[in-house]
Amino acid sequence: PVLVFPEGTRTRDGRLGRFREGPALFARRAGVPVVPVYLCRSERCWPRGSALPRPFGSRLEIRFGAPLRAPAGLPPRDADRWIMRRLEAWMRLQ
Repeated sequence: PVLVFPEGTRTRDGRLGRFREGPALFARRAGVPVVPVYLCRSERCWPRGSALPRPFGSRLEIRFGAPLRAPAGLPPRDADRWIMRRLEAWMRLQ
């Protein structure tokens, strides 16, 4: 398993940033689905700039979504965009 922040970094304030296609690219090349995972309040548990997490400072909540696979037959870059659009839509509902 590999955890990748779809924005390419951790958030400072808990709001989602602009998504990049890295998670979909990694998954496509590995031949595995993208499993959406939403870490609620992660910015309090492991703030940017902090070397180590603060496990007792806030209640971290973890939410999992259904695995995402692009439809067969899409060109690789289109498949990556398909995955990332659905990942972003799921995460914005959390």
